[in-house]
Amino acid sequence: MNQVWKEVFMGKGPAGGDGFDFGSGGGSGVGGGNGGNGGGGNENPGGEGQEGGDEKKKRPRFPQVLVSGTDSDPLDPLTTGPFHCDPRQPAIYQRTKDVEAGIYWINTSRRLADKILGEYGADSTRWREYMFQRYIDIMIREGIFQMEKTETSLTPDNVTRKIDDLTTRIHDQAAADLNDFLFEEQFSL
Repeated sequence: MNQVWKEVFMGKGPAGGDGFDFGSGGGSGVGGGNGGNGGGGNENPGGEGQEGGDEKKKRPRFPQVLVSGTDSDPLDPLTTGPFHCDPRQPAIYQRTKDVEAGIYWINTSRRLADKILGEYGADSTRWREYMFQRYIDIMIREGIFQMEKTETSLTPDNVTRKIDDLTTRIHDQAAADLNDFLFEEQFSL
């Protein structure tokens, strides 16, 4: 799947990073977050107290995908447990500070995610399929962001073509690369 990411963005993304890893942060989580207060908070929306400068922060080339209720917040050095999203937050969640860091959260507090984890568990093929679909959502979102940077206009037809192209490429590559992850009852890294 890393190859799809590289082909789609041809190195145009932000610098650094390793790529999507369907084994870490995703598929191994115990999930079922309790819908705690999640992220949010004051992300300094007005930018008060910040001075400009020439130093630019580098984002990872590939997003880091984490699972709420399982993974801790890498942006909070004082964290002692997993980060929890709220059930009202979207299935793919980003706080303002996550966008800059290239972090996406798969929200296990959403009803469908919670139901799959509760009935089948985090080691099930159903959960891995759900995770794969969220990765597709993230790749499409990132593809549209890249498109916005390179296209002069974003028409509905252009966006639809981009979504179709990305979905087709991801599915074709998944058929070659992710057979064990998506179809084997027992999956190990």
